[in-house]
Amino acid sequence: MAEGNNGEPSSWDTRFKEHVTEFVEDLFSPATVQANIKRAGGEEMTGDTMVDYVAALAKLCTDPNHIPEVKSVLEAAVEIQGTKNVQKSARLYEDGIDQLVRDNPPGILEETFESGHESYKAASIEAFQATRALGGHQFAASFLEQLIQEIDSLHTHYRDLKDRKSTRLNSSHITI
Repeated sequence: MAEGNNGEPSSWDTRFKEHVTEFVEDLFSPATVQANIKRAGGEEMTGDTMVDYVAALAKLCTDPNHIPEVKSVLEAAVEIQGTKNVQKSARLYEDGIDQLVRDNPPGILEETFESGHESYKAASIEAFQATRALGGHQFAASFLEQLIQEIDSLHTHYRDLKDRKSTRLNSSHITI
């Protein structure tokens, strides 16, 4: 890029623009993507995940006179992957507990609900821990804490839902 470039594509040197265009077209061409599934931390990446990675890395490169430190790039990648792993594992819990509440009639027994919660929570945490994580144990511990908080929040939500169903059932019975 030329001196005094403000980062806008319109101010890029023609040769630089040609190289960037060629690189991006090659990187994201259907043939390249199909032949080489993109991976991050050993996991296949979806298009959304790839966009998140590119956006996070682009944010680090907004100053044309400053090359981001490797540590910053690693932290951005760790944050994206950790957040995706938390979301994926929390979705596993939510799918299970949602099915439990839907499959049981109003007034599901407390012990059935709690047993399901513990089972789905354990499965969710196990799935999270089985996922290869960037950044090692120090980062994994903070993301595990986020997962547990998310599961606790979902547990409260589904408990309230279950209790409302039970209340509606109990209030519909008329005693004479």
